[in-house]
Formats: sequence, C-alpha cells, structure tokens
Amino acid sequence: MKIVIFGAGECGQKLLSSPLKKDCQIICVCDNSPNKHGMLCNGHFVTPSPPDLNNMDFDIIIVATGKYAYDVKEQLLKMGVPEEKILLPHGWDVMEYYDTPLNAYFVAEKKDFVPFEKKPAKIYKDYKGETFHAHNRREREGFFEKYCKGEGLDIGYGSDPITPTVCGWDI
Repeated sequence: MKIVIFGAGECGQKLLSSPLKKDCQIICVCDNSPNKHGMLCNGHFVTPSPPDLNNMDFDIIIVATGKYAYDVKEQLLKMGVPEEKILLPHGWDVMEYYDTPLNAYFVAEKKDFVPFEKKPAKIYKDYKGETFHAHNRREREGFFEKYCKGEGLDIGYGSDPITPTVCGWDI
C-alpha cells in the first residue's frame, strides 16, 4: 500500500512517528506551505505539492492537516484525485484507544481506557485563571443560578473550577 501523507504539521508528524503495517509504505510527504518544502519531517523530505501528486503512483492520501482537512480534500478533488483515495484525519488522536480507518495502515498498540473518577477538583489557592476573572460578570448575568445547579463536571478546569463543588477533569 503506497501512502502519501498530506501535511507536515503536528498531525502529519504524529502519523509519521507511528509504525506502519508490513504492507504499507510512505512514498511522499507533502504540504501546501512553501516554508516546509524540502524540510525533513520524521525522516521524510517534504515535497512541493500538490502538482507533483499528479505524477505519482499511490493508493491513498492521508490528509493530516487538522483544521484544514476539508479544504485540502476539496483541493485534491479539484486536481482529479478520486475521493476514495482521500482519507481525512478523523481519529488520528484516538487510534491508540479505538479502531479508526487509520488502523488499516498504522500499528497502534491499544491502551486501556481509564474511566472518569468522581473526585473534587483540586483548587490552588493563589491561582487566578479565566474562571476567577469572569466570576463577577457571571454572577451579574445570573449564570450560576441558571447553569450551576446540583452536581457538575468542569471539563478543562485547569485548577480554577467554575464552583467549589464540581468535579474537575483535566488532562
């Protein structure tokens, strides 16, 4: 299976650092940014793109550009790349936990999923984050009465929970 990785940024680098299955090989890494052309990305030179793709023999292009994935897909379709040869990056960040289309090309050792444990958020006394700075405004607008009733989970609380009684979850 001949693979082209389109994107030399964070997504592309993560994929390039993942082990390939036996019958797969990366033949090219390309990127729309002229600043990345010719640079080395995890052992692969970034080629000028996308016109060079028209002259290549490949089985699939994995679009590894994150937020620009749909723009790149549209670009590839306009170039005449068949849609069935374009794979968007959905799942690249969770392929260690779940089966995604990328598991057909990359070996990802599965990790055990750790369920959420209900425990109070850690509060650091001197830390004053976004929640602290927005507290007075939220109080004036009735935010707490409207949205913060009963038990709650503050996702991404960053040691600055929305209320002292929530469970905080942060990676």
